[in-house]
Amino acid sequence: MSNKSSIQDFVVFPNGAKLYLLPISEADVQGIALKVRAEFEVQDKPISPPTYTTDADELFEWDAESVEKDGSEEDKQKWLDHQLAINEFNQAQEYRTMFFVLTESPYKFVSSRGNEIDLTIDEIEGQWQPPEFWLKNQVKSGYILPTDPYQLKYDFLNSIIKGVELKREIITKAIALNLRGIVSDEGIAKYEATFRRAMEVSAKETEQKITIALEKFNAMVEIGTGEGG
Repeated sequence: MSNKSSIQDFVVFPNGAKLYLLPISEADVQGIALKVRAEFEVQDKPISPPTYTTDADELFEWDAESVEKDGSEEDKQKWLDHQLAINEFNQAQEYRTMFFVLTESPYKFVSSRGNEIDLTIDEIEGQWQPPEFWLKNQVKSGYILPTDPYQLKYDFLNSIIKGVELKREIITKAIALNLRGIVSDEGIAKYEATFRRAMEVSAKETEQKITIALEKFNAMVEIGTGEGG
C-alpha cells in the first residue's frame, strides 16, 4: 500500500464519518466469483440450471415459468435445489468479495468526531491493532480475537459499515479509482453509475430467486408434514 498519496478517495457515512480507500482491481473482484464458482462445481453443487431434452433432441435449460408449467416433480426438485445452491453461491461470493475489498482497499477511518484510525496492516509483523474501545465491547459480547490480522480488520469494518448500499458504494469507489488518470471525471462518474445499477439489478434478481425458492421449499415442507391447506 505504497500509493496512499497518489490515488485515493473516500466514502462518507450517514453520520459524517469517512472511510479512505485505495484502488482495487475489477479483475481481482471478478476472479473471486470465478474461484467460488469453481469450488462449487468441484463439490457438484447445482449452480447451473437443470436442463431437459425435447423430442427433437434439443437441449434447453429450465426456468421458473417452464418448470412450473411443464416440469415433473423431479424437475421441480432439481430446480429448487438449483435455486438454493445459487443462494449459497451468492452468499459465499458476497462474503469473499467484501472480505477482499475491506481488507485491501480501506487504509484510514475518520470518525464523525474527527478521530483517525489507521487501517494499514503491518505486513512485516503481520499485525493490526483495532481501537481499544471497539475490542473491549466485542470481547464483552463473546467475540474471540482472531490471529489473522485481515480477519480482524474485516470484522472491525464490517461491524461499523451499516447497510448494503454503503458496502456497494465502497466497492464501486475502490474499483473506479483504477480509472483515475486514464479517463475523465465524467467518464468515472458514468462508470460508477453503471456499476451501481449492475449491482442493484443483480441483488434484486437474486433476492427474487431466493424468495421464490424458499416459498416453494416451505410449501413442500408443509405438504410433507401434512400442514398444508
